[in-house]
Amino acid sequence: MLIDSVKGVEPQTVKLFKVCRMRGIPIVTFINKMDRPGRPALELLDEIERVLGIPCTPVNWPVGSGSTFVGVHDRSGSDGLLDGDDVRATLGPRAFAELLEEIALLEGATHPFDRERFLAGQLSPVFFGSAMTNVGIQEFLDRFVDLAPPPGTRVTKTGATIGTLDPDEPAFSGFVFKIQANMDPRHRDRIAFVRICSGKFMRGMEVRHARTGRPFAMGRTVQFLGQERTQVDEGYAGDILGVWDGGALRIGDTLVAGPAFEFEGVPRFSPEHFVVATLDDPMKRKQLKIGLDQLSEEGAVQLFYDRLRLSRDPILGAVGVLQFEIIQHRLQAEYGVAASLRALPYRYARWVTGTPFDPNRFERPGRMTAVLDVEDRPLILFDSDWALNQAIQENPALTFTAAVQPGRGKSRVAA
Repeated sequence: MLIDSVKGVEPQTVKLFKVCRMRGIPIVTFINKMDRPGRPALELLDEIERVLGIPCTPVNWPVGSGSTFVGVHDRSGSDGLLDGDDVRATLGPRAFAELLEEIALLEGATHPFDRERFLAGQLSPVFFGSAMTNVGIQEFLDRFVDLAPPPGTRVTKTGATIGTLDPDEPAFSGFVFKIQANMDPRHRDRIAFVRICSGKFMRGMEVRHARTGRPFAMGRTVQFLGQERTQVDEGYAGDILGVWDGGALRIGDTLVAGPAFEFEGVPRFSPEHFVVATLDDPMKRKQLKIGLDQLSEEGAVQLFYDRLRLSRDPILGAVGVLQFEIIQHRLQAEYGVAASLRALPYRYARWVTGTPFDPNRFERPGRMTAVLDVEDRPLILFDSDWALNQAIQENPALTFTAAVQPGRGKSRVAA
C-alpha cells in the first residue's frame, strides 16, 4: 500500500484496501515522498489506523522531512544513522531531540510486529522513504522479500461445491489477475498475467479455460523486468507468467490442467465518476469499439450502454477521474481514435436484481438513469445518495448491489 506523505490516505486507497480486507491479503505499507514538505509521520500513522482500521507497526522511521530529510532509521538500531554528527548538524539540536523523543515514544505507543497477524491482513508493517531520491527503497525491498508469504491454499468452486486447493497439488492451475493491451505497440499484443497456484508449468502445455471449457495453449509465455521480456520455459506455484492472449481471457479466469474448477473471481465494484465518449470522427467507430473493448477488459474503467442507443456514445465509469484522461490518451496513441469525454452528473452506480423491474421507472434526467453493462446486466446511475436511498425505499422487491462477480455471458463489445 503506497501512501503519499503529503496527501495521506486517498479515496482510491480506501477502495482498494476494502478489496484487500475482503480477501485477507497481507498489506505492507510504504509512505513515500518524505523528501517533500508533508504531514508528520505520527499523524500519517494515526490516519492509516483511523481511516482504514488496520493497526500499524513502523519498521523504520524518517530522519527529518522535506529539505532536511537525510534518511530512515532502522528501529532495530542496526544502521547507526543517528550516531553521526552530520545528522545532528542537518536537523539542528531541537529537531534532533524531537526525533529521539518520537523514536522513544514508538516503543510504547505502536503495535509490536506479529507475523501471524500480518499474514492474516490484521497488521501492517510500515516503511518510510523517498522513491525520487532512492532513499529507503532498497531496505524496503529487502525486508519485503522476507515478509511476503509463500503461496497459500486457495478457495475453489466446482458447480455449487466449495473446496480448497493447496499449492503443492501436482496438477497445474493458474489465476488471471491482470490484463494489459498493447504492451508492445508495434505488435498490438495483449498479455494476460497469470499467477501459478499449483503444480508445474511447462511452456507449450495445453490447459483448460475453466470459464469456457475450451483448451488453451500456453506456448508464448514471458516474464517482465522493466522493458525486458524473458521467455519462460517452466514455473511453479507463486510464479507470475505473462501469457500472450488473443482475447479469450478475462480478469478472474482460471486455467487448469486437471479436473475443472474455478477460483473465486475478482469482484467488479461500482464506479463513482461517469463520462460519455463521443467520436470526433464518426468514421472511427469501429476503432473506438475495439479500443474500449480492450481497455475496459484491463479493469481501469467500466463500460456501460444506454438501453436505446446501445453501442453509440458508450458510457465510461471509473473510481477516479484520472482514469478518463489515461483512456483518452491511449485511445489516441494506440488506436488512432480522437474521442471527447463529457462528464455526467451521476455519482453512484448499482446493479439491480429482483422482480418486477421496469427500467423506465428509473429514467429521471439528471437524477437517475438505467443502463446496461457489457454483459447486459441492468444497473442504475444516481446523482446523489438521497436519490439512491429513495429508490431503495420505493422498491423493496429489488436489490441494489455495489459489486458483482464477472458473469459468463458474452460481452456486448466483443460481439
